[in-house]
Amino acid sequence: MSTPGAEFIVRQVERTRPQVVELAELLAPAVRAEAALIRRLRIELLPHLPAEVEAALWFSPLVQAHSAGAIALSVPVAVALRERLARQWKGERRSLL
Repeated sequence: MSTPGAEFIVRQVERTRPQVVELAELLAPAVRAEAALIRRLRIELLPHLPAEVEAALWFSPLVQAHSAGAIALSVPVAVALRERLARQWKGERRSLL
């Protein structure tokens, strides 16, 4: 179960950058997301998102650590995003997931 603090962070980012959260939700199951994975998910599953969303995610408060080649979401944030993803599995986005 996610923490209220993590859900607050996700909502804060979503309010100003909903596309960042949309991409982060799909990346949430990964422990470590390499740049190539992030780009491939965006291009193949979310083609309506511009490339700059990748950079916005990279430096967002959703990310706990980043290097030149990969990011790691904050663990509590990842849990919150995974819960959102699980709810979407039962809804209209199931075909995408």
